[in-house]
Amino acid sequence: MSQEINFRNQSISTEINRLLNSGSEKDKLYGLKKVIYSMSYGMDMSEYFMSVVKNISSSNFEIQKLVYMYIIRYSEYDPNLSLLSINTIQRKLNDKNQIFRGTAIRMLSGIRVPAISKIILSEIKRCIMDMSFYVRKAAAISMVKCYRLDSSSLPILIEYLLILFNDQSHIVFGSALFVFQELCPEKLDLIHPYYRKICKVLHKLSEWDQVTALNILLVYARKCFLKPDDKTSYNSEDLNKKESFFNEESYFNEESNEKAEESINNILNKDLNLLLTSIIPLLRSRNSSVIMAACKILYHVGPLTKQSELAKPLIYLLKESSDIQYIVLTNIIAIAIKHPTFFSPFYKHFFIYPSDSQSIWELKFEILSLIARKENIKDILEELKWHTKSSNPNIIFKAIKSIGYCAVNHCSISELCLQNLIGNINSANDTLIVESIFIISQLIQLNPKDNLHYIEQLVLYYDSIKVASAKACIIYLMSKNIFNLPKLSLDMLRILAKSFSQQEEIVKSQILIFAVKLYIIYSSNCFEEKLEDSPLDIFLKNSKISNISDENNIPSSLILEKNKMPENEVIYNNPSNKLIVTKLYDYIMLLARYDLSYDLRDRARLYKFLALNSTSLFTQKVVFSFSPNIKMTTDSIGRETFTLGTLSLMLFKQIKGYENLPNWSDDITQLPHPNLREEKHNNIFEDTNDNFLKTSTSKKDKKDNSILLNINSVEILDLDDFYRSNTDTEDEDSETEIESKFNSNYEENTNSESTKKETSFENEEADNKQIIPLL
Repeated sequence: MSQEINFRNQSISTEINRLLNSGSEKDKLYGLKKVIYSMSYGMDMSEYFMSVVKNISSSNFEIQKLVYMYIIRYSEYDPNLSLLSINTIQRKLNDKNQIFRGTAIRMLSGIRVPAISKIILSEIKRCIMDMSFYVRKAAAISMVKCYRLDSSSLPILIEYLLILFNDQSHIVFGSALFVFQELCPEKLDLIHPYYRKICKVLHKLSEWDQVTALNILLVYARKCFLKPDDKTSYNSEDLNKKESFFNEESYFNEESNEKAEESINNILNKDLNLLLTSIIPLLRSRNSSVIMAACKILYHVGPLTKQSELAKPLIYLLKESSDIQYIVLTNIIAIAIKHPTFFSPFYKHFFIYPSDSQSIWELKFEILSLIARKENIKDILEELKWHTKSSNPNIIFKAIKSIGYCAVNHCSISELCLQNLIGNINSANDTLIVESIFIISQLIQLNPKDNLHYIEQLVLYYDSIKVASAKACIIYLMSKNIFNLPKLSLDMLRILAKSFSQQEEIVKSQILIFAVKLYIIYSSNCFEEKLEDSPLDIFLKNSKISNISDENNIPSSLILEKNKMPENEVIYNNPSNKLIVTKLYDYIMLLARYDLSYDLRDRARLYKFLALNSTSLFTQKVVFSFSPNIKMTTDSIGRETFTLGTLSLMLFKQIKGYENLPNWSDDITQLPHPNLREEKHNNIFEDTNDNFLKTSTSKKDKKDNSILLNINSVEILDLDDFYRSNTDTEDEDSETEIESKFNSNYEENTNSESTKKETSFENEEADNKQIIPLL
């Protein structure tokens, strides 16, 4: 079998070599496609390096592209053979076709051989001065590859970058911003003269260049502006005073400095307002990344009045694919944690659809619980109640948890939420019952004295509940409120003792704690005698162990005195009640002593030892310790600490390479002067977004000017003079005279240009022949 595979591989290799060395362009193209196809599957195709490099001089553009892809991938495989192709690539840099020149510079910079870094730098310098915007853009991208190949070339590349910043082509300017972000994102002083230009041409850049520009502007705004104030205004009087703060005389004058400092915030925010205004059109972009980057600036840079504008664009993105929906929802949660009112009017957009995946509807449940307000709480509550009837237990859990969170945040609806949750206990769905009881217990603990009647209702449902965790939760609630329900506690202990042996371990543990608490209460006689320190208490005091106090900083000696209500004194001092509690306590302790669970047996021995001295302060501290209430929060608390739109925010953990946004500057004297952001008009190129190239030679400029001078020398009638003319023949004569002069001048110029082009092409061919190989 292995021999057959080897034979098949050899035959394929022979076939590819035959195609690559064929004289037919069609066969070469087919062979290269086979090589690239195999490369895409991770196969090693380095054995064809010599055959592929031979085809780099082909005149077929498709063949050239495939050869460039191959050489970029395997240039490190054999650097010496890679250098053979450099001579041909340099010839392509002189090609008349701008696409060939642009592809050649990208190919040259893609060869990862450190020996040619100087050659790449010199070719980049020539290409950034090319008259084609496509070549200049390719040269800009090549600067990043050159920097990764040789980091010591950064100062030279920054000089080239400043030339590209002055380019009037928006395509080239966008690529220059990308180069800045890759080479030197910390050198914001390079952005000062071009800040306003970036803001003005932001809507003209390509979509991915817009994302790059917005990321740069975000960091720039945080470092170079004061934190905006909602009351900031932009008055002409403030703008006229912009020299008053930075002027040397007024700067050292305390009186004038205090006045100027009040208005300088408006001056600096004038440029910030330019940024916030220029990104508004981008909120309607068709690219979701652009919308997210624009929202990031509004959220982290804009004042509160501007931040509310990011809600609608983010809501619009919920119509995209599920992947984009997940990213958008995680960012909405981060915003809603701090500013829930932004999304409150759009609560219906977060209703769950049957087609939503689990990751999507989990986030939607969290958002609904965060943005719930008095205006929309009824609709949101109805939506959540509907999903409690779902067949999916995960949806039931999330829906009930969201109801509980809404009840915690809105006291006005807490009663309504509790009633709805109590109604779920009659359900046949065990998941619904368990989750409802858990949320009910958390809500009751927030205000137990006003919700005692709900505890009584839960006790009535105790026997009908089959889930152990739900039973344990009800017993825990009774044990937490044992002082407020003395009569019900006696009946509850009687019910629990009957079924102790049939319960699961988690229920038995709660029954044991409940019985110990009730026994200590009835045996301590706190209404009759004052508690004294036992020998154990004296030992613990000397050992500094018993310095524990409850959550209200009340001495532990007053635990029972504080919680035993005088109106219940008759119940606590009733001898028959004490006898019943003592017998039930002994019965439960006996069963726990011989239980199969060693953990339960250990607990029983511990509690029995503590209960031997029920008047001990240490015993009361341990048994009646105040456990903190569980705080109901969403699962996404903490997302708001990450920067909007980052991977760390989406994954909810800090990823390697994540950097927090810089803090706002508080010292106005450390901010750059507003005059540094004045635009400089030293443009090297005019806009060349077409396929026609303009020459830069002085001779041609003179000839073009001569044509214009000859045309301007012809007398052209004004509109009024035209209508005052008596006959049309004079107009026809004047038109024919203009055409004849223009045609004669145009023919002379075109003939001279054609002869010059022929001589220039001959000179280029002679120069190309003199190129020396680099071996």
